[in-house]
Amino acid sequence: SLKFYIQNPDSKKKDKPQDESTRFVLYLGQKDATGDYMGLILKDHKVEWIYKLGDDEPTHLTVDEEIGEQFATVRINRILQYGHMSVTVEKQTLHETKGDSVAKGEHGLFNFRPHNTVLYMGGYPSSFKPPLPLRYPNYRGCIE
Repeated sequence: SLKFYIQNPDSKKKDKPQDESTRFVLYLGQKDATGDYMGLILKDHKVEWIYKLGDDEPTHLTVDEEIGEQFATVRINRILQYGHMSVTVEKQTLHETKGDSVAKGEHGLFNFRPHNTVLYMGGYPSSFKPPLPLRYPNYRGCIE
């Protein structure tokens, strides 16, 4: 499980070029970006969660809730190959949007080598090349 707060000060700039509308938020996986991983991007003002288990293609889950200038709460839960994400924002009342996903294949646990596992939040070092679905510019905004 993972819970964090995210805010997007660029939310009013809707006519940005495509390469500017997607930002890297998080990566948890191997230092060399091989094998299992999970990550998050902010694409078109929406959080997209990507996780890869075993040799199967990565699983993608997007919740249809735009991240704006106010902080939103993002909760991610994954048990075996089953993923659940919720995004909660305050719009005069509290509003929660949820989504579920199931990874393909029979693998259920991340296969991480502890001495080789990294967590990058908001950005990554220039020496690191993230998996293709996460290969976007560093996040601009606030993450708590």
